[in-house]
Amino acid sequence: MPAKGPLNFIGPTSSIALAAVLALATLVCSVAGQLSTSIDGTAVSIGSAQDVNKATVPVGPLADGSCGYGRRQLQQWPFLNVTAISANNSLAMGLPKLGCGICLQVTCTDEASCRPRPSPIVVQVIDTCYECLEDELQLHAAALAQLTPSSQPAPQLPLGITFQQAECQPPSTMAVSLTKYTMEANGNAAIQLSMEQVAGSNALSSIELQAQGQDSEGFMEMLNPFGAAWQLDNVTMPPYDLRITSQDGQQVTAVGAITFPATSRFPTDVQFRTANRFGQGVVQVAAAPGSSKEAAASPPTLHQPWVAAEVNRTIKTALAISLAIYTKRIKRTRLTFNGRDSSPIRTMARGSRSVD
Repeated sequence: MPAKGPLNFIGPTSSIALAAVLALATLVCSVAGQLSTSIDGTAVSIGSAQDVNKATVPVGPLADGSCGYGRRQLQQWPFLNVTAISANNSLAMGLPKLGCGICLQVTCTDEASCRPRPSPIVVQVIDTCYECLEDELQLHAAALAQLTPSSQPAPQLPLGITFQQAECQPPSTMAVSLTKYTMEANGNAAIQLSMEQVAGSNALSSIELQAQGQDSEGFMEMLNPFGAAWQLDNVTMPPYDLRITSQDGQQVTAVGAITFPATSRFPTDVQFRTANRFGQGVVQVAAAPGSSKEAAASPPTLHQPWVAAEVNRTIKTALAISLAIYTKRIKRTRLTFNGRDSSPIRTMARGSRSVD
């Protein structure tokens, strides 16, 4: 009959090691990226759900909102998952620049108007709603439609909701929106820009700009006069490098971020790290024109370096825990096989043979 001794050793150890690995995986995957407690509020609507068929929206918070993002392109994150909030919003009042750029997780609580078993959505703050009540969100109609049944033509507003700050999880790297570029009398330029697709809390402590070339004066700190807008005067011609620092101390440098002297949107190859990179808490977005919602909201892939680094670190930690547990068991346990003491490894090797 097969020897049973080795199985008594392997079973508990494997279970403990597996539990350690699963605990680590759960810790990484269950981080929802929530940055505040939940607040009871209401939601009203602006715009039209049909805006998904347009390239840009010339009215409402997607045009030239108070946050300084300029005219938003609907093909870019966060698409139509946007909101304006009151200047007296109880969450935003404790944040820089009245919460411009933060992401809010919104859950429908109005049983008469919500979808059955409603899932929360995540929207980005891009404007101030001066006529809104204190904790009222002015959601774009396409975002609001994700909270209510499609069979319901017009939900009863205001809609009962809860909201809380969550990490922004854009699907790619940061982008620079150069919203103003004005030539000055001395041949230099005055510029205004905003950063889009910023992961995490979207709270920036500084942006520094450096013009490339022999006339460069090194990095110069930009001014943040309002919202998400950053300005600098008397700048020589591009290309420009940007050094971006978050309020939690992360810093990235986008080399050649702005390449030509005209208002435009410039993608970069940099991004901040966040607590969650593995799916949960990823921003749910309205579908971009010509694409599926699933594709638009897909989580980062292992081909992205920061995701691979997180996975490698998690695997190494899990293996280290497993090895520590295994070593501890070896030191404490002596197994007896046919009346002789033997190491666990040798005992396991013998355990594959039958014993008469």
